[in-house]
Amino acid sequence: MTILSSDIRLLESERMTDTTDGGGRRTSRVIPDGVAGNIFPKVSRVDSVYGRVNLRKIYPHINTANLDVYAGAHFVITDAPDNDRISVLAFSTGSDFDLRAAARDRIESYVIAGPESRMTLYGRQLKEAQAILAYQREEEPLPEIGDVYAISNEVGGVTTAQQFVRVQDVTHEVRTFQDDSSNEYRRRVVTLKIGSRLRHEFAGIPSPSRFASVSASAAGRLRTTTVADAARYYGIQPLSAAVSSGALELSVASVYAPIVPTTQRETALSLASVAGAAFGLDCATVAVNEPTYSRATGATNFVYRTALPIKPGTLVISDGYLSTDNGAGVMVVNAPNNGYIGTVDYESGTLSLTARNPGNYPPMAISYVPQAYVSQAAHTHDIPVTLATRGTVYAVPLLPLPAPGTLIVDFRALGKWYRLRDNGAGELVGGDAQYGTGTVDYVTGGATITLGALPDVGSSVLLSWGSPTHYQILAATPASSIDIVLASAPIKPGTVVLTWMDGATAQTATDNSAGAITGHATGTIEYQTGALHLVMSKPGAGAFSIAYDSDTPPTVQSSHEFGGAIAPHSVLVTGVNLTLPDGSAYTGLSVRDNGLGELRVGGPAGDYIALGQYTTAYAQSFGSVNYDTGVVTMAASIPLQPLRTWDDVAHEWVYASVANAVASAASAQFTALPTAATPAVVPRTQTATLGTGGTGLALKLGTTTPITIVPGSVLFTAFGKRYIDRNGTVYTDVSATTGSGTAVGSISYATGEITLSDYPAATAANLSIIAALGRKGDYTATSVAFRTAGSPIRPASLYVQVTALDGELLVGTADQSGIITGGMTGEVEQTMGVVNVEFSKPVLPGTLRYSAVVLSNLPLDAEILGLDPVRLPSDGRVPIFRPADVTVIHHTDIYNAGTPAAGGTINVGRTDLSALWLEDANKKKLAAGMYAVDLAAGTATMAADLSLTGYVPPILAKHRIEEMGLLSDVQINGQLTLTAPLLRSFPAGSQLSSALLYGDLQARVTNVFDQQTWTGVWQSTRIGDGATAQYNDVDYPIEVTNDGAITERWRLNFTSTTSFQVIGENLGVIGTGTTGADLQIVNPLTGLPYFTLRAAGFGLGWPVGGNLRLDTIAAAPPTWLARCVLPGAALTGDSFDAQLRGDVD
Repeated sequence: MTILSSDIRLLESERMTDTTDGGGRRTSRVIPDGVAGNIFPKVSRVDSVYGRVNLRKIYPHINTANLDVYAGAHFVITDAPDNDRISVLAFSTGSDFDLRAAARDRIESYVIAGPESRMTLYGRQLKEAQAILAYQREEEPLPEIGDVYAISNEVGGVTTAQQFVRVQDVTHEVRTFQDDSSNEYRRRVVTLKIGSRLRHEFAGIPSPSRFASVSASAAGRLRTTTVADAARYYGIQPLSAAVSSGALELSVASVYAPIVPTTQRETALSLASVAGAAFGLDCATVAVNEPTYSRATGATNFVYRTALPIKPGTLVISDGYLSTDNGAGVMVVNAPNNGYIGTVDYESGTLSLTARNPGNYPPMAISYVPQAYVSQAAHTHDIPVTLATRGTVYAVPLLPLPAPGTLIVDFRALGKWYRLRDNGAGELVGGDAQYGTGTVDYVTGGATITLGALPDVGSSVLLSWGSPTHYQILAATPASSIDIVLASAPIKPGTVVLTWMDGATAQTATDNSAGAITGHATGTIEYQTGALHLVMSKPGAGAFSIAYDSDTPPTVQSSHEFGGAIAPHSVLVTGVNLTLPDGSAYTGLSVRDNGLGELRVGGPAGDYIALGQYTTAYAQSFGSVNYDTGVVTMAASIPLQPLRTWDDVAHEWVYASVANAVASAASAQFTALPTAATPAVVPRTQTATLGTGGTGLALKLGTTTPITIVPGSVLFTAFGKRYIDRNGTVYTDVSATTGSGTAVGSISYATGEITLSDYPAATAANLSIIAALGRKGDYTATSVAFRTAGSPIRPASLYVQVTALDGELLVGTADQSGIITGGMTGEVEQTMGVVNVEFSKPVLPGTLRYSAVVLSNLPLDAEILGLDPVRLPSDGRVPIFRPADVTVIHHTDIYNAGTPAAGGTINVGRTDLSALWLEDANKKKLAAGMYAVDLAAGTATMAADLSLTGYVPPILAKHRIEEMGLLSDVQINGQLTLTAPLLRSFPAGSQLSSALLYGDLQARVTNVFDQQTWTGVWQSTRIGDGATAQYNDVDYPIEVTNDGAITERWRLNFTSTTSFQVIGENLGVIGTGTTGADLQIVNPLTGLPYFTLRAAGFGLGWPVGGNLRLDTIAAAPPTWLARCVLPGAALTGDSFDAQLRGDVD
C-alpha cells in the first residue's frame, strides 16, 4: 500500500497553548491546512507593542495502518509570514512527552553556566537589586556590555540558587586594600548593571582578599557562561539576489532569525583601557632557602608564609622526607605517613599544611624559586580574516617571547566572540572544549591555534600577551653607604677627621685633600657642598664624630670670571640649564671642580643622575677651571649616556647613542674662593648617630643604568638578618606564621634606592641581594590591535587617544565608514568592535584609552514574552543556517487562472515543478479531486465535472520550483556555499529554507529483551540476568503501525507467572494482561493500539518480578514551532506555510 498525500498530516499535541503544560503527547487531531489560527493565535495589540514568543508542539505524521516507509523525511517552512516583524522557527527536543516548560528550557539553554569568572562577588548581593558588585585584578579585561554571567550560591558542591544576568553597563575603580599582614594590594572593584532584578540574595565575601582560598570560601559565585546552543533552529530567509544554474554560492538576507524580542539601547564607554597582562616572573636565578622552621607542638594543621611569592612547581619541604607542590597549588609527598600535604597560594606565599605524622616535629627546610607578580600593557597581534585567510588552524610566531599564562586569543564565529587562554603549561584552553585548543612555546614564541569554528569573514583573530623581555633579575650586590651633609660648607681640604668606635677599638678616617676619604672607611667629600659619602664595612655605634675646618666664605657671582686666582675644590656652578635631545628642558644642574682643573657633575663614581628620560654619569666632565686666572669655562654641551629604548622591529631592548644636551649658563651662579681672600677658617665639630634612630644606611639597586624595581620582589640579607620590601617599606624579622614584621626602612621603586633607618650598628653588614627584579622601562609600539568592550558600536562613535614616547597626546576618531584619522591612522570594524591603529611615532601602549557608544539590546520581561531573553543571544537572534545543514532553495510563483472551465488546462508557464496547487481568492485550496497535476509539464487539468461552488474567483495556480542542497560554509554576512552546483536557475524573490531532518519515518519496535529483576533504571540494554522465560518475537513479532505507534519505552512487569502490568517510562501503568490472551491496549488520544503482542509468543515460567522490555518508535517525530513577534509588528500578515516532505516507493 502506497503512502498517499492524504496520509501525510500534521497533528496537534495535547495542549496547543502557551501555558507551562502546553505541548505533551500526540493526539489524533489533524491541523487543518490553510485555516487561520490553526497553530498560533491571532497577534494581540499588546503583542504588537511589547513583543511575544509563542511555542506550539506539533507532530508531522504518516497516517497509514501499515509500516510503509516515508524515506528521507524532513520538515521545512516554505513560506514566511508576510509581516517582516514576525518570524517562525522549527526545532526539536526529541521528546514525545515534554511540555512547554521543557521546550522553553531547551531554548534558553543557548548558554549554560561555565567556569568561574575572574571576578569575585564583593559583599551581599541583595534580592531585587539591579546591580552586582564584584572585584578582580587590575589587569584583567573588564566585562563586556552584553556579556551573560551566571550568579549562584554554591555550598558543598550543591547549587542552591542560580540566575543568569546580562551586563547592561559597567563602572569600575581601582582601590587599595590591606591583607592581614598589612601588605597593601590593589584590586579593581566593578559594578555591573543588569537588566533584570535578582530573584535571590547571593553571598559574596565581605572584603576583597588577595588569597584565592579566601575568595573560594564564599557561597556566592559569578560564573562565565558557555554557549551550549542546545537547540538547532530551522527557518526561512529570502535570497538577496537571483542565482544561476551551476552556482556554488548564494546569498541570503541573514543567516539569523529572531527567537525572542529585544529593544536596542546605547551605552557609552568613556576612556576605557585595553586589557593588560599579569604574570609571575622569577626574581632570583636560583632557589632561595627559608630559615629552618619547626612547627609548634601539637600543631597538626598550620600555616607558613614565605618571604616572597612562590614559582609554581618549585616548592620543596625537606624534613627527612620530600614534600613538593604539583604546580597547581596542591602539596604532594613521597611518603604515605610522613611529610606534609595541603595547599599553596603562590602569589601570597601562603602554605596551608597538614603534618602526615602529627607526633613528629623535625626541622623543616623550605626552598623555592621566588617570583614577583607584574602587570604590563599587553603586546597585540591581529590576523585579519578574509576569504583567503579564513581557516581553523593558525601558526603565529609571538615576538617578543610570551610569558607563561599570558596569551589570550579572541575570535568571532557566527556573531559571537570566543576566548582561548594559555593555562600556564603551554596549552590554550577555552571555557568549553568546543571553543578550540592550541599550544604556545615559551622558548621559541611559536603559537599554534586551532579554533573551534571558522571565524567570521571581516573579523580578526586577536592575540594579546605579556612578555618577560622587559624585566631583568638584579643579582649584583651594591655597597652600603652612609650619606651625611656637613653643616658649615665650604670645607677646607685636608681637615676632615672622622672617629668612631668598633667595640673597644677606635676607628679613624680622613680626607686626602683631593676629595677622597681613606682609613677605616672609604668614600668621597665634596668640599663645596659638604656632601660626605661613606662606605663602611661596619657602621659605627653611638656617636660618630666629624671634625673639620669650614673654609673662608667664597665669592658668589653671575660671571664665570673671578678676576684673579681661585682655590682648587672651591668652584661650584649652580642653576645650569640643559636642552635635551627630545627638546625638553632640564633646569638646575649643579657642577663643581675636582681640584684638578675640571668641572664635573657631582655624586658617587659609577652612579648616574637622571635628566628627564636621559642620564649622565656622576663625575662626568663638564668644563674646566683655570685656578691662576680665575676663569671658569663651562662646556657648551654635556655627553649623555646611551638611552635604553625598545626596538619594536627587533622586539628587544637596545642602547642607542643620543646627542649631547646643550648647556646654558645664562641663569647660573658661580661660586669660588679667591686665593687673595682674607682667611677665615673656623674649626668645626659635627656628630651623627648610627644604628637605630640615627643616620640611615643607603644602598642602591641598579646603579649603572636607570631601572624601576618591581614591588614585592626584593629580598636581601644584612647584619645577619633578612629584609623584604612591601609597598615601599622595608621589613625584617618577618614572622613565618603571621607574615608581620618590623619596619626598618624604605625603598624607592623608581630609583632603586633603599634606606635602612634601623639597623644593628657595629656589626658587619655582609650585604647580599638574594632576589630583586627590575623593569627596564615602558615598551613602545607603532601599532595596536584590540576590540571594544562590547559590539556593535555606533558608527562614528569611536575615539582613541594614546601618549607618544615624546609626551605628545595623539588623538584619533572614526568616521561613518570606520576609518580612523587624526593623530593616527587605522580602521574599526564597527559591527564587530575590532580596532586596528597605526602611529607615526612610538607610543606607550599602556596609556591607550578609547571611548565608544555600544549598541546593546535590552531584554524585556520574561513572563510577558514567554521566554527569558538573558540566556539567549543579546540581539535575540539565532542561526538558522549552519555548515552541513540540508537546505531547500525554492521559488513560488502565482498564475491567475481566472475562472477555469471544466476539462480545461491551466499552463503556469514553467516546467519541472516540485508542487502545483490551486487556491481561490481567499486562499482556500481546491480539493485534490477537482484537478490533475502534471508537474513536468507545469499544467493542471480541471475535472470534467468541475464545480466551483463555494470558491471565490479568481482561481490562483501556485507553483513552486525547488532544489535541495548541502551547505559547506556559512558566513554571518549571509554568504553561503554549497557542496555541489545548482542544477537550475532561481529568480529574484526565491527563498532558502533549512530542513529539520527526521530520517526515514516508519513505526518500529526495537530493543526487545527480558530481565530477571527490575532495577528501576530505564535503559535499552539488559541489566543483570535475563528472565527464565522469553517472548518469541521472531515467529510472533510485536506489531505496530504508522498510525498508532508512539515513541516510548515499555516493560511488562509480571505480577504472577502469567499476569503482568503494562508500564511505560512516561505513561506509567496503562493496563494489564495475561500470557493467555493477545495484548492490545488502545491509546485514548488516537483511538489506536500502542502495539500488539500475540499470546502465542509468550514462553512459560515467567518469574514474579520479571520483566519483558521493548521500545516503540513512532512515525510522528515531535516538532516545536516558535513564533516571535517583534515590537512594532502589525496585527495581520502572520500566516506561514510549513511542510513535511519525503519520498515514497
